[in-house]
Amino acid sequence: MGQKKWLETEQSVSDILKLKPGLDFDQEEKEMRIQRIMNLAAFNGKKERIGFGNFLVRQISYTGWKIWLAQGIFVAVFWILFFGSRASDMAEIARLIGRNLPFFFGMIAVAQVMILIPFLERSFRYQMYEMECATRFSCSGMLGACLIYGTIGIVGIFGLCMAFSAGYKNVSAGEVALYFLVPLFVSCNGCMVVLRNMIKQCGVAEGRELFLGGESVCLICIGVLAVGARCVPGFGGHWIIWGVILTVAFLGMILQGRELMKGVSYAA
Repeated sequence: MGQKKWLETEQSVSDILKLKPGLDFDQEEKEMRIQRIMNLAAFNGKKERIGFGNFLVRQISYTGWKIWLAQGIFVAVFWILFFGSRASDMAEIARLIGRNLPFFFGMIAVAQVMILIPFLERSFRYQMYEMECATRFSCSGMLGACLIYGTIGIVGIFGLCMAFSAGYKNVSAGEVALYFLVPLFVSCNGCMVVLRNMIKQCGVAEGRELFLGGESVCLICIGVLAVGARCVPGFGGHWIIWGVILTVAFLGMILQGRELMKGVSYAA
């Protein structure tokens, strides 16, 4: 606290003590009380303000581990359900994945977005938006933390998929990257559009609407993957089309993310 500010605060406290008839202290008592108040004001001004990096680390014990656990559980359950009793037969697994490559990796990618949605809209669901917007880290900071945790988990799962492809001749790393990233970016774009529209219309997005809207977008993506893999000949072989979609979706996701953060900060 600067010297000028300190003197102004001391004068204000002194004036208050003079104005209050019930606070008719002698000069020594008055000076002692003023000093106590000034010490308290100085202490409050020195409260710790952590940076976003420290905030991110501290939130791991509250949010981060839950996101990573949910992502890991999904991959394990999906593996068992998709392959059933053949989950230990690696040759059969490679054959099945080779036949359903776009759907298999696309489903894993979109599911990661579905897992993230409940965490992203937690503050809206529990009506904590206003409180978070009044804190040092606004809602955009909370959203950013969840997105970073989710991205770390997605990168880990993507790495596992790439490592899996390295062991099989009929599954290339390029195909895995394409079929994983395209559905991931498309579903992220859709969810960002839903969230932006809700914040724009309502000022504060309703948790239930955000949950239903985001999950619906992801289910539509999964449906398109399933229908395409079953009904469109050479669905996964149109590399140019997949590449164009990937590029457009990536650029769209960057633009949507920037606009989303601006909208959330403005609403804050």
